[in-house]
Amino acid sequence: MGTCPWMFCGRRNADAPSDLVVRLHVSPMEPLAPSSRRPPRKPSAGPARAGALAAVAALLFGITIVAQRALALDGVPALSVVGLRYGIGALLLLVFLAGRREPLVPEAGERLRAILLGAGGYAIQAVLFYLALRHGSAGTVAMLFYVYPAIVVLIEVVFGRVRPGPLILLSVLLACSGAAVVVTAGRAVQVTLVGAGLALTSAVCIAVYLTVNARLLPRTRPAVSAAWVSLGTALSTLVLAGVQAFLRCTRGSGSGWASPAARPVQPPPVCTRRWLRPVRAGWPLCWPCRRLSH
Repeated sequence: MGTCPWMFCGRRNADAPSDLVVRLHVSPMEPLAPSSRRPPRKPSAGPARAGALAAVAALLFGITIVAQRALALDGVPALSVVGLRYGIGALLLLVFLAGRREPLVPEAGERLRAILLGAGGYAIQAVLFYLALRHGSAGTVAMLFYVYPAIVVLIEVVFGRVRPGPLILLSVLLACSGAAVVVTAGRAVQVTLVGAGLALTSAVCIAVYLTVNARLLPRTRPAVSAAWVSLGTALSTLVLAGVQAFLRCTRGSGSGWASPAARPVQPPPVCTRRWLRPVRAGWPLCWPCRRLSH
């Protein structure tokens, strides 16, 4: 807009006409509709801190794999281990969120989805990964499992969400080549075909879960989503473990309420690790007869 010839610095000039009328047209603004996107996040940590957190997470996950390998070799039931692990994880996450005074529940309309994602998707992946550790070393199973980023990329390419550039194709090719080498090497890398199949199936499950999770829980914070998915995983696996333990304890007795005196007395198994004896004895899944749940 040009400068008004009769106005200069907000003062009226002496030559300006006295009947000058200034009209301001104000159009009413419509109320803003609530946004469906996530609330604005705080600025992320710097590269150094993010790298340190990633390194700590990788170290903790490696320790978890080694511990699960020891449990698998001792014959601890898969459902019991997965249920207790993710139940404790969900509890710790909720305590962490409560300490930071952040929301403890997902956004409206996404709570049931989070539980079902854990019960129907993530639980399958966790059980398959644990079973694979019975048929191969921890390092080999972990290498096969970490093919899932390439599987995620392939799913995104198939649905047209990612364009297959040279770097993406090269990364997928290298990941698949490494998995093929591990599978074909067989016993040279301490894994059986059953273990390799379970690990790769677990990788496919986690890839599908990551792809679906980003679209079914778009507004929930990641920490809250992780807590509720872990809760769904724990609930589903512990319920199945309890049913499985009860059926095995009552098998052959003719009735689930037979008196303990009518059952043959068997000596409890000896566990080499003292801290695993409650789990090996079936606790907390088999209260009726306290027999082994596997």
